Amino acid sequence: MAPPSTKILPEKIREKSYLQYKIQQKHEFWKTPKSALLLGAGCSYPVVPLGSGIIKYCQQLSFIRDKFPLFAAELHANFLTKPGTDMIDKFFLEKQIDQQTFENYVTEKEEIIKNNILKVKTEELKKLRSFVPDAEWDDYEKHLVADARYGFWMDAYNSSPRERQRLVEALIEECNPGGAYVILAHMIEKGYFNNILTTNFDDFINETVAYYTSKRVRFFADDEISQFISIYGNKPNIIKLHGDYRYANIKNTTDETLRLSKSMEEKLRELLLNLDLIVIGYNGSDYSIMNVLQQMKSPNCELLWCGLDENDVHWRVANLINTTSNSWFIKIKDFDDVISDFYYQFLEKSLAPIERAKKREDEFNRYILEISKKIKENASQSEINKLEKQELVWDLINKTNKETDQEKRFYLLSEILTHDPGFADAYMHRGFIYVDDKRDYDNAIKDFTSAIALNDKNASAYRGRGWAYTEKADYELASKDLDTAVNLIEATTTSNIEKSVYYNTRGFYFLQTKQYAEAISDLEKALQLDPSYEYPYKHLAEVYYRQEKYNIALEMVNKALELDRNYRAAYQVRARIYKALNLPDLAAQDEEMAKTLVKN
Repeated sequence: MAPPSTKILPEKIREKSYLQYKIQQKHEFWKTPKSALLLGAGCSYPVVPLGSGIIKYCQQLSFIRDKFPLFAAELHANFLTKPGTDMIDKFFLEKQIDQQTFENYVTEKEEIIKNNILKVKTEELKKLRSFVPDAEWDDYEKHLVADARYGFWMDAYNSSPRERQRLVEALIEECNPGGAYVILAHMIEKGYFNNILTTNFDDFINETVAYYTSKRVRFFADDEISQFISIYGNKPNIIKLHGDYRYANIKNTTDETLRLSKSMEEKLRELLLNLDLIVIGYNGSDYSIMNVLQQMKSPNCELLWCGLDENDVHWRVANLINTTSNSWFIKIKDFDDVISDFYYQFLEKSLAPIERAKKREDEFNRYILEISKKIKENASQSEINKLEKQELVWDLINKTNKETDQEKRFYLLSEILTHDPGFADAYMHRGFIYVDDKRDYDNAIKDFTSAIALNDKNASAYRGRGWAYTEKADYELASKDLDTAVNLIEATTTSNIEKSVYYNTRGFYFLQTKQYAEAISDLEKALQLDPSYEYPYKHLAEVYYRQEKYNIALEMVNKALELDRNYRAAYQVRARIYKALNLPDLAAQDEEMAKTLVKN
């Protein structure tokens, strides 16, 4: 038996034009994108360190902990606050630690990897031969040891999943996605991709879709929730195969990545049987994912693996592509290269204004900094103080715009208002956090009122205050605000998606006040403007439920759940409908499902 090959056979290589051809194809039945994306760590490099970079951090921190325990805790705490090589390099220099001493430590530790693998050689050989039936152990041992390094050093760094999660969080938290992610976000908005899988812990793809597009996405990082992924829907799915760095369910040790969670694996298998899969930035060393890919046998679906060098790929990847009839290798320079090709091929005209706007924003920021610097040169201290206050507010605004966590946004908005009490939009955005996340309707009304006092043409502030009044059952005040909001939005925007939100909110008010004909009218208007909006369907289901039109109510709530399988309130409504239809078992299932979901 020959040693494992790391080369792709010439006949298995396709040009990038084939990739461009494939992503334009639609599923013949569902008419949704035929290709799914699998994004690996290489897509986020160099903003986020690759696995090898994380291994180096773990090695260094483990060395310091083992050899210099008195200094380890403080250095480790500082590293988690501001991760980077500087403080570690400085420590090594101060302690006069030569490179050979560190390398000897690493070599000694990595002998444990080999010993651990040899202890379970029989089981490892069985897994190996599931990929290569006639594989000989001696040919593959060093490759298996290399694959185990990441998980081993993660565990050596800390055996606690929570502490490993803190490390990943520290390395990712302040990182921002590059331009390729922005282009990809707009490809998702334009309907080229609806299913994006990733092994990464960062949130670059969901952040860019949320920040740069108007598309609503469904986010899956939990096993219990992932069973409800619909790969054929019109709403994009972002599927975190190894969990999310914000939660303790991330997988990063060898044992943890041995298998995907049950529901994740089932959904990946379903996807591979029905959609083509484009792989970018993933090296293939992860057994759990490669094990599923290896079993892809559907003759109707293809695997298109993008890589830098057809002569240097992971042995599992080479074996998979070379021995599977519907698998191909496409040579690229990097993630930016292939996404840039997509841009010029499909999106140049539609994206150009966005790119120009971003360029203008960057130029404007640079211009402001230059002007501020010149003004300070000849300004009085009071003028400098005023200018620095403006710069502080500007920086807080930029941070708020980039922040996706609502609690963090709340504190940033409050900080802005501390320095600039006349900022209407800050009141408005904080008001929505009060009403939607905190359920603090009195403070929400105060903030919306402040926003309206500063700008009485702010449709969003009227909508927010009308919503808060509705929740407080101050229906007369709610009616006035929501009518004003709808009239203003109709007069100021041509966006159907934006208008749809306003009709849905007023429809909710009519529902609460038992004006069912008016509720149906507004909610149907909302769906006419945006058929992919799940909330009006749920509200219509409630209307028909109250009218005892249970079959129509069931139809409406099912449509809401088709659009969003994580919609907790929809499960609650459907449970009530099932009870009314004398279907207690189904009602109990929905009630249980509602308990497992975060409040939507």
